[in-house]
Amino acid sequence: MKRIHWKILFSVALVGLSFLLHLLHYLIFRDTHHIFLYLLGDLAFLPINVLLVTLVIEHLIHKQEKHSMFKKLNMVIGAFFSEAGTGLLRIFWKFDNNQQYLADHLIFDKEWKQAEYYQLKKKFNKYKPEIDIHKDNVEHLQKFLREKREFLLRLLENPNLLEHETFTSLLWAVFHLTEELSASGIFQRV
Repeated sequence: MKRIHWKILFSVALVGLSFLLHLLHYLIFRDTHHIFLYLLGDLAFLPINVLLVTLVIEHLIHKQEKHSMFKKLNMVIGAFFSEAGTGLLRIFWKFDNNQQYLADHLIFDKEWKQAEYYQLKKKFNKYKPEIDIHKDNVEHLQKFLREKREFLLRLLENPNLLEHETFTSLLWAVFHLTEELSASGIFQRV
């Protein structure tokens, strides 16, 4: 015999309890007029009740789930930068002909408020890298990407990444860079 789902059992128990309470009301007061009057009033309020529960509680649950998912996603992004991202930035820095812009403009202070970080973001958005592949040792980049490949693949397996397009694009760009450098034979020439 198939197990009965707990929600069905719970629903039957609640309807049965309601029936028993109405029966108790009738046995005590012998007043069917009030029982049906309040029953009809409760039934009339039921659609509004369902609306409130569905919209408000569903919204709160969705908001909580989204908040929880973004906390987890921030942990994944933090893991990326501590394991690979910061190292990649250090390596890319060596290949950039426009390093001085970063050195001059992207200095921050831990005492800053949100407005200062917003200004820093605007400055960074104006930054245009000028990458010169011959400026530094490309083999170091190849070795680093090879070492981090397994870690990056595990990050891509996280289904929550679909919610953060920018970070997902960053990971795909790192993989494309790895594949392009391998396919182009740059590592054999350097």
